[in-house]
Amino acid sequence: MIRYQLARTRQELQQVLALQQQNLPSVLPDDALASQGFVTVAHPLPLLQQMNAAAPAILAKEGQQLAGYCLAMTRAFRNDIPVLIPMFEVIDGLQLQGRALKEVNYLVCGQICVAEGYRGQGIFDGLYQQLRQHYAQQYPLLLTEIAARNPRSLRAHQRLGFTTFHTYQAPDGEVWELVAWQW
Repeated sequence: MIRYQLARTRQELQQVLALQQQNLPSVLPDDALASQGFVTVAHPLPLLQQMNAAAPAILAKEGQQLAGYCLAMTRAFRNDIPVLIPMFEVIDGLQLQGRALKEVNYLVCGQICVAEGYRGQGIFDGLYQQLRQHYAQQYPLLLTEIAARNPRSLRAHQRLGFTTFHTYQAPDGEVWELVAWQW
């Protein structure tokens, strides 16, 4: 049975990093990138610990086994992950429903991942529902970006209610879709 909880221990964060490493584009075959999805950022443990101290990640576990995770990221970390700096710069210049995003107290989903053997069981939705339950009072809006070449992730986010509000090309050539969930 899957249970959801906040990440609390170094060991749990190490489990997150182990699952993250299994889902980076550099280790996945090309056919899996489109069909199974992937994560882009490899977080160093000290940074993940700092992020978790500011806004704990949501974990899906079956016993001691990590089935999935959703990393919460506040704007305080906007300059700590080089591949995400362009996202924050773009967000600063955008509006959503007539409001400048730089004036909105939003939360970023820093990454979401479900382990291969647990996909298709509703864990993705469960992670986001738990994130909403835990953070919606403090943050009225959840933002994230999804690589345009990650159709599985795009479909999953759209199914849950995320809407694309901007598409941009980062300096490295990657095309990103910025999506929002107004919970």
